[in-house]
Amino acid sequence: MEEGVTFAGQAGSSIADIRHSADRVADAVADISAALEEQTSASADIATNVEKIATMADENHRMAQDSADYAENLKLLADGLKQKVSHFRTH
Repeated sequence: MEEGVTFAGQAGSSIADIRHSADRVADAVADISAALEEQTSASADIATNVEKIATMADENHRMAQDSADYAENLKLLADGLKQKVSHFRTH
């Protein structure tokens, strides 16, 4: 009978240990879940910012092309003006 009581006590202790370990595992899973949510949010923010940077780069490229076009037009105007003014002589 004493042996049965001893085994019952050991079983109760083992069950308590298992429950404690299960609680620790549940806490770890909750921590992992929270970390994954934070990473998901951070990834979404990064993706949004990358899209903004890509849009800004496209706009910058377009503006640079516009500036090059304006510079070419100014050069053509300057060449035309130079040709027209070349007919005049100064003393």
